[in-house]
Amino acid sequence: MAQTEEIELSELAATLGAASWSTGPIYAVCDIGGTNARIGFAQSTKRGRGLQVTYVRFKVTKKDVRQLVEFFELVLHELKTKLPNRGAAFFSRITSGAVSVPGPVTNSKVAGPFNNLKGIANVEDYPAELFPKGRSALLNDLEAGGYGVLALSNTGLLSKYFTVMWKGSQWDAMSDGKAPGTTLGKGRCLIAAPGTGLGSSLIHYMGVSDSYVVLPLEGGSTSIAWCAGSEGEYAQTLATFQASKRPEITPAVAPHWESATNGNGLQFNYAYEFDGTKTSSTSPHFGKTAPEVAKLAKSGADPAAIAAMDRLYKNLMGFCAESTMQFMPLTCVLMGDTIALNSFYFEDPARVQALQARLYEHTMERPYKFISRTTFLRQVRSVNLNLIGCLGFGTQLSQPAKVPSNL
Repeated sequence: MAQTEEIELSELAATLGAASWSTGPIYAVCDIGGTNARIGFAQSTKRGRGLQVTYVRFKVTKKDVRQLVEFFELVLHELKTKLPNRGAAFFSRITSGAVSVPGPVTNSKVAGPFNNLKGIANVEDYPAELFPKGRSALLNDLEAGGYGVLALSNTGLLSKYFTVMWKGSQWDAMSDGKAPGTTLGKGRCLIAAPGTGLGSSLIHYMGVSDSYVVLPLEGGSTSIAWCAGSEGEYAQTLATFQASKRPEITPAVAPHWESATNGNGLQFNYAYEFDGTKTSSTSPHFGKTAPEVAKLAKSGADPAAIAAMDRLYKNLMGFCAESTMQFMPLTCVLMGDTIALNSFYFEDPARVQALQARLYEHTMERPYKFISRTTFLRQVRSVNLNLIGCLGFGTQLSQPAKVPSNL
């Protein structure tokens, strides 16, 4: 059974008014991106529904995060006009709420600015019937995704959506005898999610309390180190290309990892196979979109497309190597729809071996074997981990610990 189910707004009241939804706590969840918003509900863990979210999709037509308030009002209107007593019994059972947003979050209450949405998000603007005051929060999208991965691990569902790329040298000592890919183990987990950008987060394990907390990162915005030889020529060309898109920087500024590992990076890599150091947005081969290049690579008929994807994922391994040295994780998880859709690439053992070799080129691997400690997983099935993560986080909000700060 899928962990998320999409229905029409017109079906929402009938679904939530069914006998199977008639008792127990309810959790409100939401995930907004540049194109779509998903607003859903989930029940408590009894009846095996703990990781099942029923949601409605809305189009973000105004490219403004504040349009969420309009969507919430549509949901409220649907439920109040169709549920008994204007949904009073249902709303009284909403225990907590969490909203995933594509940008930085401050104190779980305010978020923004965003790259692809106007406005600032504020949890206080949301209707209390859906998002109870004091028991609702905003999450960065990769923070929510991290809680989603953690929820899958905690419920024994990790192997349904992820597979092992290779096992690290520390796994056996830190996993309580469990197989890699079935759990995150008792250690830190680095999340890397390449797509339109490069999102990242850290699931931090605290041994003293045997618990986890997810920390959103902005690792994709860190810079690639300048290097020599052919890789240096590539990095300089990418820097020049990046500067042509962003007038506030110059070609002397090193490109960031995101530009080397996202969809635009795949487009750039394809053109680079033909035009080399002369690659620009006006290059004749730059017109192919990332999905088109991936499709050509999957067919095996276009060597340039395969080489472009080789470079893309070797760049991703470069990012993972640097991040691994920063956080020394037990596991590293490559997640997102792009990773799942490009499973064909990772199913070739020779490619996986080449990616592992690229990872192990890091300076600190050769003498100390730091990088090879980490077990790598990749996503193989699409699922909205942000909604699942909002649910996982929301269950923690339902009984918040009141610990006053002395700061």
